[in-house]
Amino acid sequence: MHSARSEGKPFGWTSKEDWEQSQDLLQKYFDMKGKVDVASVYTNEFVETK
Repeated sequence: MHSARSEGKPFGWTSKEDWEQSQDLLQKYFDMKGKVDVASVYTNEFVETK
């Protein structure tokens, strides 16, 4: 499954903005407390680019 930001990228690639949007939705609709620095919980470093 891809978002508009990850369209055309390899399987497993994610955007920082998608992670931030998910976090915002969890805070708004599921009362998640606090914010996480999304850069500390995801990377595209290991996604194959071939």
